[in-house]
Amino acid sequence: MDIGEKVRLLRKANLQNQKVFAQQVGISRGILSDIESGKSHPSTETLISLKSLFDCDLNWLLENETSTTDRDNKVFNVRISQCESEILEMIRKLDPNNRYEIEQLLRIKTNKLMERRL
Repeated sequence: MDIGEKVRLLRKANLQNQKVFAQQVGISRGILSDIESGKSHPSTETLISLKSLFDCDLNWLLENETSTTDRDNKVFNVRISQCESEILEMIRKLDPNNRYEIEQLLRIKTNKLMERRL
């Protein structure tokens, strides 16, 4: 996974479109698009913004790996509420088909939310 893919993953994990994410980081949407597509690399200032805003591991972000590793799954140091923790536990107990159904439902709801924000 290259740095652009990791930046995109970080943005999507925070449920943000390119415009909002770029504004938070302090860059233009075009620059963000170039970073995500691999046409350019983030500046030092952008990397520092990503680290401070989203508490991501800069070592993970800067490593250029060809495959996803366990480290990719540990990129975010996220604090979750008790409710979120309980929901996660319930999802983990589901069989793959039911997990897929829940995932699709969440995607539909999230997409509707994102459309309203635009």
